[in-house]
Amino acid sequence: MSEDSGRHLRRRADALRWWWDDLADAPWLRQTWMFVGGAALLVCAVAGLVRHWSREVTLADYAVLQAACLLCQVVALFPVVSPGRAVTAKENAGVYESITLSLVCGTWIFGVLPGGAVLLSTSGPDSHQAAAVFYAGTALMLAGVAGLCGAVFLSSWAEERRREALRTRRSGDGEAPPDGADRADHDGVDLPDAGDGGD
Repeated sequence: MSEDSGRHLRRRADALRWWWDDLADAPWLRQTWMFVGGAALLVCAVAGLVRHWSREVTLADYAVLQAACLLCQVVALFPVVSPGRAVTAKENAGVYESITLSLVCGTWIFGVLPGGAVLLSTSGPDSHQAAAVFYAGTALMLAGVAGLCGAVFLSSWAEERRREALRTRRSGDGEAPPDGADRADHDGVDLPDAGDGGD
């Protein structure tokens, strides 16, 4: 009776682990980090705008705001570094680039440029409000540019790491990697079979 209970508990534990692995590798769940990072980036920029709306912006204040915006981009880039088994790093990088470009361009086109122009025309060049708008917009834009450059590098690094793992796995025991070979072909990468002699 105890052995049956042990087997039952092990089966349930295995089923729970498989369910959790499948959930953790779900593309929508990992890509949620991109939206969370993008939303956090916008919130940081707005918070910096509100904080310095009626006070002078110092270099230290701007450095703190820029660091917070960059941290938000680190969160958004997590699915690029660790894409899971269902999609590739380059696919996640494409989604990240679309989100970031839309956020940065939309913020500047519909917020920073018209808002800053109105404030400069009404309050003059020494307006704290206009300075706050441009500082917050600049911090958001630079964080977005840094994230886009990082996405290109990190996606290439993650794909190379995955291909190297597939080569090692295939040459080590001769077993075809589950699901990985299909994604490698999808990326246009031809991996040698275990029986090939490098020809």
